[in-house]
Amino acid sequence: MQGEKIALLKKTLSYIVEQLKSTDRLSIISFDTVANDVLGGLKMMTTDKKVVVENKIQTHACLNAGGGTHIGSGLQMGINLLNQRKTKNPLTSLLLLTDGQDNQLCDYSDLIQRIPQGTMCITACLV
Repeated sequence: MQGEKIALLKKTLSYIVEQLKSTDRLSIISFDTVANDVLGGLKMMTTDKKVVVENKIQTHACLNAGGGTHIGSGLQMGINLLNQRKTKNPLTSLLLLTDGQDNQLCDYSDLIQRIPQGTMCITACLV
């Protein structure tokens, strides 16, 4: 993902952060050939934390084009974060934003089965 796609990704993430309330939690995981937990786990979206997150969105090197695209590494890390939460909310979402060009060509059906029950999953391809 490069250029316009990266700009669209950052704009989308910024919009999501703006919409969150102080009681909402967010984690951002970037992935190319490996996954990276950009925020270091789930963070409460207080006003101060939103400023920190917005800065990471705009400046973090992991949100720029890297190697290949291994969707499974990002998905795996996201699922692990959801499964390790101490507090489970009635509304949970897992957003996967990708250019849709997975260079691993894997079947992720077993991985998908590990998503916590009741989680709303959204995949958006930024083509």
